[in-house]
Amino acid sequence: MLIQDIMNNPVLSQYLCNDCEENGIGVSVHSDIQQGDYVIIKVDDYFNKEIHPNPAGNDCLIVQRCVDNRYKVYLIELKNIQTLRHYDLSHIRDKFQNCFDILMSDKFRSYFYDPNQANSIFKCNRLINRFLVIKSQKAIK
Repeated sequence: MLIQDIMNNPVLSQYLCNDCEENGIGVSVHSDIQQGDYVIIKVDDYFNKEIHPNPAGNDCLIVQRCVDNRYKVYLIELKNIQTLRHYDLSHIRDKFQNCFDILMSDKFRSYFYDPNQANSIFKCNRLINRFLVIKSQKAIK
C-alpha cells in the first residue's frame, strides 16, 4: 500500500524513476524483487525543483516492500571516485540529513513515520543512513 501511495502522490510521482543512476554509475535492483515492490525517488531532482533555496540532496531514496508488509528504505548517494580517502564524508551526511529532515520527516511525514504502527519505516531513534560508492569501469582502469 505504501508503494502505491507514493506512486499516486501528485508531487512525488513527478520524481519517480526506474533506475538510480548519476554520472554513468548506478544501483541495480535485484531481479528477484518485483517492480511493484519498490519505488525509486530522485531526491535531488525534487529538492532542485520544489524546495527554495535548494538544499543539497542525495541522489535517490528507494523504498522496498519486504515480507509481512514491512519496508526498507535506502538513501543512495553515487560518487564516481576511486577512493573516499580525500572525500569529505560530511557532505554525504548533510545530504542524507536533508532527505530525512525535509522530505521524510516534514513534507511526506505521513508516509515515513508513524510512532503507533509496528511496521512504520522509522521510529524516532532508528535511522540508518546508507550510501554506496560504486566505481565505474572507467574509474577502475
